Amino acid sequence: MIAFDEAVAILKARAGTLDIEEVGLNQALGRVLAEDVIATHRQPPDPRSMMDGVAIASDGAEPGQVYHIVGTIHAGDDADALTLDDGAAIRVATGAVVPGRARTIVPLENYRIDGDRLTIVERSPGGRFMRRAGADFDMGERLLDAGSLLTPAALALAAAANRASLRVRRRARVAIVASGNELVEPGQPMSAGRTIDSATPMITALCSQWNGDALPSVRLGDDAVAIETAIERLSEQSDLIVAIGGASVGERDHLRPAARALGYELVFEKVRVQPGKPCWFAARGSQMILGLPGNPASAFVCAHLFLNALLTAMTGGGRDASPLSGRLIGGALSSGNRRLFARAKAWVEGGQLFASAFADQDSGLQKVLGWSNALIEVPEDSEVGEGDEVAIHLTGELG
Repeated sequence: MIAFDEAVAILKARAGTLDIEEVGLNQALGRVLAEDVIATHRQPPDPRSMMDGVAIASDGAEPGQVYHIVGTIHAGDDADALTLDDGAAIRVATGAVVPGRARTIVPLENYRIDGDRLTIVERSPGGRFMRRAGADFDMGERLLDAGSLLTPAALALAAAANRASLRVRRRARVAIVASGNELVEPGQPMSAGRTIDSATPMITALCSQWNGDALPSVRLGDDAVAIETAIERLSEQSDLIVAIGGASVGERDHLRPAARALGYELVFEKVRVQPGKPCWFAARGSQMILGLPGNPASAFVCAHLFLNALLTAMTGGGRDASPLSGRLIGGALSSGNRRLFARAKAWVEGGQLFASAFADQDSGLQKVLGWSNALIEVPEDSEVGEGDEVAIHLTGELG
C-alpha cells in the first residue's frame, strides 16, 4: 500500500501528453491551450470614445462655452470623413473612433443643444473619456500562455485577438468498464440482490468535466474471460480505461488478474486513503488502467484524487487541483493510519471558507455524496476539531 502523494506522483509521471489539434472557439471551452496567443494588432486599433457625447479639440470645456456641431460619428464609422476645427464639436457614440485633433469627450449630460449650437453647462476636464489606441493590448503582446485553461473569459480574449480557432490538447478517450453480476442500468427494473449502477454515469460526467470523452460504457458480469476480452479490445480504442468495481481480492474480482494476464504492470494496488484504499493502477506501455472501488462514494473520492490528476496531466495541465484553506465547523475528524477525505458541505461567509463534514461517513451512503460539495482532507494519524484550519477540496459549487 502506497501513500497518497506517491500515487499522485506516479500517475502524473506515467501520463503521456495527448496530441495537439486545432478547434474553433465554440469547441474550445475547457480545453488546454497548446500555443501562446499573440496579439496581431493593437486593441483598440484607434482612439475610441468611452461615452456618448461630443468630441472637441480644446483641452477641457467650461460652463458657458459654445461650440458648433459639424457632424456625428457612430461606432463603426470612418472618423477621417470629418474635420474637427477649433470651436467645433462632433457628436460621438460610445465606441466610436475619436476624430483627429480631439482632446476631450464631453458627456451628453454636460451640455445642451439648440439646433447645431452646443453650450457647455458643466465642466469637463481635458483628456477624459477617451480610450487610447492600444489601451487594452498592443501588437506582439502575449495574451494567453500555452497550458492555460480556456475559460469563457479567455475565449473572449482570444476572439479579441482575432483568432477564430486555437491549437489545443486533444480530449482523452476514456473507456469506462463496470463489473459485477449485481449491476443494473439506471431505469431498469430492480430485483432481489441487484444494485443500480450509479457509479458509471457519475464517472462519465466527471470525465467530461476534466477533458475526457467517455466511450459507450461497458457493464460486465463476473466473467473472467469476458473481462479479459473487453480490456484487450478497449485498450486499443482508448487512451485510458477506468475500471469500476472488482478492486478487492475476492474470487469474483477479476479485473486486476485480467490486466496482469494481458501483460499490464500493476504499478500500485492499494493507496493509503479513506475511502478508496483498493484503488489501483496498471500500465502496458502507453496504455493505462485506473481501477476505482465499486462503492460509488469511494469511486467519487478516488476519481477526484487520482482520475483528475491523470486526465489533467494527459490533456496538458490547466487546472489547479490544490485544496483551499478553510475552517472546520462541527465535530472533530480523525484519520487513523490512512489520509481521510471526508465528504462535506462548504460555504463562504464573511470572506472566509468554512466546511462541515457529514456526521455519517459510511462510503455506502449516496445521499451524503449527492449533498456534498467538498472533501475535507485530514493527514494520516491526525485529528482536527472545531475552528481548526483544514484543507478543503471543492467538488461542487459553493452554496
